[in-house]
This record gives sequence, C-alpha cells and structure tokens, in this order.
Amino acid sequence: MPIKSPLINVMQTSIMKVSRRLLRDFGEIENIQLSHDKIDKFVSKSLSYLIDSLKKNLEQSRENWGVLFANQNKELEKDKFYWLVEPINGLENFKRGIPIFAIAIAVVKNDEILASAIFDPTRDQFFFAEKGKGAFVNDRRIRVSNRLDLKNSLISIEENFEDTTIEKIKNVNINPNQNIRSFQCSALSFCWLSFGKVDCFIGNNISYPVLKCGELLLTEAGGFISHKIHNNSISVICANPKIHKIISKFYRQN
Repeated sequence: MPIKSPLINVMQTSIMKVSRRLLRDFGEIENIQLSHDKIDKFVSKSLSYLIDSLKKNLEQSRENWGVLFANQNKELEKDKFYWLVEPINGLENFKRGIPIFAIAIAVVKNDEILASAIFDPTRDQFFFAEKGKGAFVNDRRIRVSNRLDLKNSLISIEENFEDTTIEKIKNVNINPNQNIRSFQCSALSFCWLSFGKVDCFIGNNISYPVLKCGELLLTEAGGFISHKIHNNSISVICANPKIHKIISKFYRQN
C-alpha cells in the first residue's frame, strides 16, 4: 500500500468532497435527457458548484498557492506554486449521461509538475503520481503495457481539430475498427494508458491542467510523451516505450 504524501491527501480530500454531488448530478442528467435546455442549465450549475468548492478547499489547504482552472488564460508567476484544475474533463460525455469523465488536479511550480491526481468517479478509481515516486491507482502501483507492435495495440484518439498526425496513424498497418477508440476524455485516456489498458494515446488541444496531470502520471508509469505544435495548439503522442519508438520513427520518415 503506497504512503500518500500530504500533497496527495489534500488533492484526494478536495476531490472526494465534491464527488458525491457530481455523481448525484450525473444520475439526474440521465433522467432529463429529452430536454437539452434543462441539461445545459443543470450542467452549468453543477460545474459552478465544482469550481467554487474545489477552489475553496484548495485555497484553504495552501493559502499562498494560486488556483488556475482550465478555461483561464493566465501567465504563471515565477517561483509560485499553483493548483491546476479541470473540474469535469469529458464534459460532453457527462452531459449525455455517458460514464466517461473525470476530475483532474495537478501541482506545478515554474512549469515543473510536482504531483497530479485524476479521479474517475463512476468507477471509484483515484489515480495519482508524484515526481520520482511512481504512479498508482487507489492502493495499487501501475505501469504501462509491454505491447510490442502497433498491429495489436489499442490506440485512444482525441481529435479536436484536423491533424495529419491522426490520419497517419489510421494508415499504419492496423484495423481502425478494432484498434482505435475515441473516449473523448483525455484525462482517462492518460490514466488507462498508464494502467496498461490502452497502449497509445494521440490527442490534440488538450487542456493545460489535464496535460500536466497526464504527463506526470504517464512518465511515472514508465511511458513516453512527445509534444508537437499545430496551429498554436499542442498535439501529443503518448505510448509505452516500444510503441512510442515505433510511432516516432514512422513520423520522422513521413
């Protein structure tokens, strides 16, 4: 059983305080699926509650730290600690009653990721990592898969704008109908890649908090990540070491 640091405990406590309300709201959404206006208003209230509650809980735990949410464009001050927060990653899934969404929190200082936590409320799985200490889900250490080739790999793709990277991967020697999934929740794609459930994740236009959370979780689980700038947005290729090497070589040749 891993010994959680005070930092991880703060993130977990803050998340658990709002998770019951989040699950209750998710259950309500499933009952009002026929009314789009009601759904939008209900989700807006749920999101506002999460933002306010998480901000309050995190500020109380570390008074001098900043709190930055995914939709805020703010330059981070040098030598200052920040909580980076994504209250609901996979928001469209949440709106439609699809149980693939997560809460993500990371701690950064001078753009260095110190700790991260991602909570999957519908499966009650708390993923967390600290720099140099490994990656975990609940009380279990996790590692990326040891899959050796693309043909038998399961690939998660999150495409938020046109990117030739994704078209190229579809042309690799695999069957897209069998090997490609689109969960539309980058936080859980990072988690499942780190857990060995999928072997590669390709995404673009990922929110800053989720990117930082996922990057630390993945590298602490033994995975690799590459960044690529496309139309002023970041694309990422993430995989276990062997698959990442294959894909990187493939793109250098094209």
